Amino acid sequence: MMDDLQTATVRDRLASVLQAQWLPWLVFTFFLTLTYQLYQRELNHATQKLQAEFDFNSQDVSTRISQRMKAYLQVLRGVRGFLETNSQVRRKDFKTYIADLQIPANYPGIQALTFALAVAPSERERHIAAMRKEGLPDYKIFPVEQGSISSPIIYAETFAGSSARVLGLNPYADPVRRVAMDKARDTGMAAISDKVTLTAATPGKSEPGVLTALPTYQYGALHATLAERRANIKGWVVAPFRMRDLTSGVFGESRSETSTSELQ
Repeated sequence: MMDDLQTATVRDRLASVLQAQWLPWLVFTFFLTLTYQLYQRELNHATQKLQAEFDFNSQDVSTRISQRMKAYLQVLRGVRGFLETNSQVRRKDFKTYIADLQIPANYPGIQALTFALAVAPSERERHIAAMRKEGLPDYKIFPVEQGSISSPIIYAETFAGSSARVLGLNPYADPVRRVAMDKARDTGMAAISDKVTLTAATPGKSEPGVLTALPTYQYGALHATLAERRANIKGWVVAPFRMRDLTSGVFGESRSETSTSELQ
């Protein structure tokens, strides 16, 4: 009986000692777990808030760029209307029309407005001769792909550098630009190229950008079907855009630089 009592006493004392030793750790573990759970909740809340802000800002940027491009495309449609409703347009007529648009002041993202004529291989030499007769003795198409149509620029108004140096330039010879131009021709709507390198006004410098092409069709010709559009393509209104001009001001920065990029 005495032995049982002593054993119980020892057991109780041992339990008290163990409890005294482990209680702080149990309390510590409890509060640590609680703190971690609170931290995870706040972290999840902050992550959700950041994701929501990111989604909103991304949508806002996309909307701004889309609205900007729609405004620019309206300009290209105006140029197309001018070309399609006039059976004969001279370079000075094109220059006067573009000057009236006041592009640098109203549409600063547009680097240039040009018209690239569709020229079949069989018509290439005759076209070059006609352009030289019109007062461009050094005119040529460059680069030239044998067996393929050319799209030399015959009207050009650039808003930095010289327009004359791009006359005869053939954007259709570049595979990336050609994809956009073919798409525009076949759909009858504007098409934007993948990223291209824009030739800068300063030799040795270039910048990334995109090319926008809008098809024009022969005066009075049908272009309701794919076959008609391919058969009656006259050329393309072509405008290059620098990447940084398209996004200028979209992220809140000011447009502090003047344009230095020239053309395709």
